[in-house]
Amino acid sequence: MNDDFNEVGKGMTAARSLGQAKGEPPRLSWRAHVHANNEQSAYRTLNRLSDLLNEEVEVQSVKRNEKFRESFVLSFWTQVPDAAVDAVVLHILLVCQRVASGWTVTGPIIHDAESWEFDLVCPEGLGRHFRVSGVFWISVSFRMYPN
Repeated sequence: MNDDFNEVGKGMTAARSLGQAKGEPPRLSWRAHVHANNEQSAYRTLNRLSDLLNEEVEVQSVKRNEKFRESFVLSFWTQVPDAAVDAVVLHILLVCQRVASGWTVTGPIIHDAESWEFDLVCPEGLGRHFRVSGVFWISVSFRMYPN
């Protein structure tokens, strides 16, 4: 880690995440692409993801993928602890490992020293394993704001 990263991180907590209003509990924004012939099958996959995460899932949308008609895109949120940055990042990494292995992590992307954004992506491919059948691509986004 470079010194800039350590300096900016002091005093930051997980106050809110992408798509979230100020004052709401922090959460992860998930987007999963799954093989499914119909909406009912897509919801079954979402239920299996929820069971695996062992966390409450707030569904944002379940939509057929327009480019690949045999798949759906699941968008949902899960909560994260409102804690120090290092505890939140560790929590995110552990939760993501429950779903898949072989994640690519980017971040922090610093926005005008006001917020950090982290993105994790796990596409289907060599060395990657999804623990829920039907999932072939998944991403997670999280944004942190200073106190």
